[in-house]
Amino acid sequence: MTSLTTLSTGGGSFSSSCVEGGSTPLTASPSSDFEVERSLSPFYAKYDMKDRVLGTGTGGAVREAVCKASSRSVAVKSYHKPSMRPKNLHNLRSEMQVLTGLSHPNIMKVEGTFEEGEDNDMVYLVLERLHGGELFDRLVVKGHFEEGEAAETTRQVLEALVYLHGQGVMHRDVKLENIMYEAEGSSKVRLIDFGHACEFGGSTSRNRCGTVGYVAPEVLRGEAYTEKVDIWSVGCILFDMLTGRPPFMGDMKAILKKNRIGRVDGCAEFWDLPQDARIMIQKLLAINPEKRPSASEALQDPWLQRCCPKEVAEAVAPKVRAVSEPTAARARPCRSVSA
Repeated sequence: MTSLTTLSTGGGSFSSSCVEGGSTPLTASPSSDFEVERSLSPFYAKYDMKDRVLGTGTGGAVREAVCKASSRSVAVKSYHKPSMRPKNLHNLRSEMQVLTGLSHPNIMKVEGTFEEGEDNDMVYLVLERLHGGELFDRLVVKGHFEEGEAAETTRQVLEALVYLHGQGVMHRDVKLENIMYEAEGSSKVRLIDFGHACEFGGSTSRNRCGTVGYVAPEVLRGEAYTEKVDIWSVGCILFDMLTGRPPFMGDMKAILKKNRIGRVDGCAEFWDLPQDARIMIQKLLAINPEKRPSASEALQDPWLQRCCPKEVAEAVAPKVRAVSEPTAARARPCRSVSA
């Protein structure tokens, strides 16, 4: 999937584009010319920045650094604020604000943030380093997932969204490339890249955002939307995992048109799925967002409960009951603006 300024677009075939991926970033990472004098830098006092680029995120390149005290490898996003467009600077501040307030086992952890240099013009966002690669890459290798693996991955993403939505935040760019495994061979995943995340009822100046092929139809149509856009994206991911195909096929024009009206391609691989799997996908991909389940409701879907290991399924319900849904005051829709 290829990223654009406000709304990413994807083709009908697999192509990696985010962390651990290989596409051109939205905003180029600053050159070393912009970096503060290292001898005066709190960031460089704690970390040794490497030349290795781990991938690209919403805001630019993600580089490797090593903590001098522990020798632990971390991922670092660095930004030169005077070189950033106002909207990208807004997204950076939003990402920092959102991430530093989150703590969940299925969400990438923030190790620290540094604003330094003259007029605090340099920003370093230090993130935990995940070594397992993208869900995208693993799906490319396997072709498709068996039900058990797809269900376990979906469960973890939904657990992250239950927590995130409970905090009054929507991600707005949930996709295969933004889900990473903790370690090689591990089944544990983390939701990453919060460059488009916002609080419910946040600023409408952020325009439409997301990735075509995953973004909800109401976003493409410029309508008011809520956290249910993330649920649509989970439906697209589940469709991908179980069928080995994206939900919309064709050239970019055809994909965009289908995505905008919510017309999913009913491929043979989809119709060969068990009925309860098809029903769950159809619930998640309901064109009317009010008919989509919340993340907590989706966790209790019969297909997910059937496919997850018994001990996992038993652990889901208490967690769901313990997480309160967003209040009506915080659940005001965010209206996207045409690009």
